[in-house]
Amino acid sequence: AAFIGPEVIPAYSSRSDLPFTVMGGIKLDHVLSLKGLGAKRLAVVTALTTAEDIAGETRRWIKAISQD
Repeated sequence: AAFIGPEVIPAYSSRSDLPFTVMGGIKLDHVLSLKGLGAKRLAVVTALTTAEDIAGETRRWIKAISQD
């Protein structure tokens, strides 16, 4: 399958009321730009499971996702 990048998020979010999840290689510094493109659901795996301090990393993600 071909890679679909973040540039398609506005097209998907404007064409359907169905929820979709953005996933794959998401880093903490991507959160604001992805939200700005219309992403409402992010699947974050590697960034959390490979963190030395999983609880602390999770708190940082929650804070970033909660920002407007």
